[in-house]
Amino acid sequence: MLIEAWKLSGKPTLPLLAAVGKSTAHRLYHLVENNNDLFIPTIATGKSLAEQLPILKQNTKVYYPTSALASPSMEQILRERGCRVVRWNIYTTVPCEWTWEQQKLAESCSIVALGSPSAVGIWSERVAYKTISACIGKTTADACHKFGFKLIFSAKEPGMEGWASAIEEAVDYASKTHNKILHSE
Repeated sequence: MLIEAWKLSGKPTLPLLAAVGKSTAHRLYHLVENNNDLFIPTIATGKSLAEQLPILKQNTKVYYPTSALASPSMEQILRERGCRVVRWNIYTTVPCEWTWEQQKLAESCSIVALGSPSAVGIWSERVAYKTISACIGKTTADACHKFGFKLIFSAKEPGMEGWASAIEEAVDYASKTHNKILHSE
């Protein structure tokens, strides 16, 4: 959405941009004149971005495009640091309907790969048994703790590679301890 708005407004010079992680940053690099105009935190979380974002002066205005489901923690940290935050809820996610077969499959699996706190919440509402979780990052792992998951494997580095490693660790654990891994018939 930001990129489209920028194009429609004649591609003006942009202030410092920030991205939570490398994937988002990759989409933004062509908008900045040099890589120093794009900030990426050391850890790919909203909390890290809010804590590490260079604040040039008090009362700096920060535009924050996000999901309608995102917690207010990032904007709270920025406000505590003296910023004026304009939050734009530019998208949301909604749960899909499950068939009876999908529900039964979910209830029988040993491992669930979860990519967002909202996915954790939806899974927890629908599946009583808190199976082994493999999480894309710390924020999702924190949601798993909150919802009562006992065995949580989390990416050391947020992103697809880290998530794949967390899934692999969960499968290794399940195969060694339960002699049961996620499968479909």
